[in-house]
Amino acid sequence: MRLVISRMSFFRAALGALLVLGLVPGLGLTGVAHAVEFNLIGPSFVTAQPGEQITVDLTVTNLSQEEVNVIGASVHGYDESVADFESGQAVESFFNSICTGPGACFGGIPNIAGPDLVESAVADNGNRVQIIFAATFVPRVGPLGIDQGLDGNVGSPMFSLVFNAIAPGITTLLIDANYQGDSVTGPPGANPLDFIGSTLTIQVVPEPGTALLLGLGMIGLATTRPRSRLSPMTSMTTMAPKSASQSELRSPPPRGTAIFATFAILVAAAFVPSLLLASQTASAVEVSLVGPSTATLLPGEQVTIELTILNPDGANVAGLGFSAHDYDESVADFVSGQAVSNYFNAVCVAPGTCFGGLDNIVGPELEEMIIGDFVTRVQFALSASIVGINNTGDSDQGLDGTEGSSQFSFIFEAISPGTTTILFDTSLQGDVVILLDPDAAVDPVSIVEGIGTSFTINVVPEPGTALLIGLGLMGLASAGRART
Repeated sequence: MRLVISRMSFFRAALGALLVLGLVPGLGLTGVAHAVEFNLIGPSFVTAQPGEQITVDLTVTNLSQEEVNVIGASVHGYDESVADFESGQAVESFFNSICTGPGACFGGIPNIAGPDLVESAVADNGNRVQIIFAATFVPRVGPLGIDQGLDGNVGSPMFSLVFNAIAPGITTLLIDANYQGDSVTGPPGANPLDFIGSTLTIQVVPEPGTALLLGLGMIGLATTRPRSRLSPMTSMTTMAPKSASQSELRSPPPRGTAIFATFAILVAAAFVPSLLLASQTASAVEVSLVGPSTATLLPGEQVTIELTILNPDGANVAGLGFSAHDYDESVADFVSGQAVSNYFNAVCVAPGTCFGGLDNIVGPELEEMIIGDFVTRVQFALSASIVGINNTGDSDQGLDGTEGSSQFSFIFEAISPGTTTILFDTSLQGDVVILLDPDAAVDPVSIVEGIGTSFTINVVPEPGTALLIGLGLMGLASAGRART
């Protein structure tokens, strides 16, 4: 007897498979090919003030040209107390076979999530905005480079979401198929398909006018102006305790009030949440990933994340603090790390022998720590100087003693299935970038943000969870028999 499966029955069965995913969160799919990529258009790190809006533009591509039948994808993981979804739009189809004009494309996968996007939630998984909910009877590949965006032009955004900045803090949007109920699958009987997601980190900062923190540094600098270039301070190895009295904070180190003022700012930033940033000027310092920004692991596997630090504009840097943080320790946890002993050096005469830069107080072995009742972090850079250092760091040496190699290395271990994003930036309390202009008549100190980066770890279940695939095949077979 010949089985006849209608388009509608296949569509229902495919959506049924998505529903099974939603109801059985422990049964994930271990992919074998990167069939689909969810791409972020624009920067992966943005800053806004409360009340401002952030537009998130996205596309979806099938670069490996795999056959795709079902896709569910969402934007999720965001903290609604920091940034909340306002509105969004999505294209009505993708992976099209032909486009004859603006808004006239055919032979693709219809997307029933749009055109207007809404916020929803599955069980207790938190809110999400599902940008794709689609299934097709015939597998689609889609010729590369013909899909149109929301404006009818090829290559323009296919999905656009607007988020409102609510209150100071930091949150990361996950753009992938990892939310419960989402997946990327091919034809019945084929291997499940993997995907590549994206992340966007939103940092909401206080409005201008919180000048008290800046004043702390200005008062110290006005009291004692440096007369000669002294080496960076290396004696302070920990942040000042939360119980430090005002009289203790007014007792400067013997080498001058300026360096004390620098660290007073770091301490104030650590314990006064409302005074994180007193300036919204462009950052002088940035950290960058060496290698990919995502990794997919099985529980027990480890990934090494490597970073570099630069001062590309040659700004006069008097102090800085950077940390790795915001990761979900139940998904992936810090194992170990290393950091260089200096950066932004003026000259390096031999491997491991550099001078005229900022000394790094933390390291060489990195450790997890907590400030007060705040989140766990790994601080990998902490420096201060009585005078600013304006070297770019182009000639800095890495951990292996060679120029241009990685300066910080972190090992994280996969714990259990899920997704987590590690932030490397200055957004955690106690971390800032401090610029110094000793010749300025007023405002000699500026506090700015560091340009950070992020790394996403996807932990997938161990191979052998074929039950979900079997359920889907049984559902398709049953749907077919029902139409015979």
